[in-house]
Amino acid sequence: MKPKIRYSRALTLSIKNAYATYVLIGLNFLVFAVEIYSGGSEDVETLQKLGGLIPEAVWQGEWWRAIAANFLHFDSVHLLTNMLGLYFLGPFVEKTLGICRYLWVYFLSGVGTMVTFSLVVIYLQDTDRILVGASAAIMGVLGTIIAILLKGWLMEKNDLAAHRLCLVLFIVSLQVIVDLNFEQVSFLAHALGLGLGFTSGFLIVFLGPAINNWLGRFQSKKPL
Repeated sequence: MKPKIRYSRALTLSIKNAYATYVLIGLNFLVFAVEIYSGGSEDVETLQKLGGLIPEAVWQGEWWRAIAANFLHFDSVHLLTNMLGLYFLGPFVEKTLGICRYLWVYFLSGVGTMVTFSLVVIYLQDTDRILVGASAAIMGVLGTIIAILLKGWLMEKNDLAAHRLCLVLFIVSLQVIVDLNFEQVSFLAHALGLGLGFTSGFLIVFLGPAINNWLGRFQSKKPL
């Protein structure tokens, strides 16, 4: 695929057949239906029972909460906002990296954020909270988009990639403003997700090809 065509698909709704993204969205809606059936998405006890992130519980052995919390949402607005973001951002990364690497970025960002968030709030002795939502994983996808566009700008000298990168950074700036002005939104979780996504995306798009070439040369050598 030509670079200009590839980068033109960042931040658009024109990409079709993004099956992994569709499955993730479907799973989130399915879990939300379970929340409603189990007592309501805004009921704290229900969220706790289904796997909402309770930092102290994670470090006491309930590690599964770090996974489950990524699929729980507080209300329909929370769910729809996150799923719109995933539908808007996910397909570009899925098509660019492939399904396996895309899912790796998604879950590393989401689960990694939950674990790190738990460690930070325990250290700060601010554990009287429950964290739910796919936003950290989605911010990780956004961080990976930044890495992809950064490569297009720096290594391919692609003007469209540079333009899209500026647009993404503007979106991140708006997200920071929202995070800092609404107490119910976790700035820490979003920042961790964005950082993990950018780091993993950077390693994949910048170092991945070099590692694959090195492994290819190593495997092609004949034994003595």
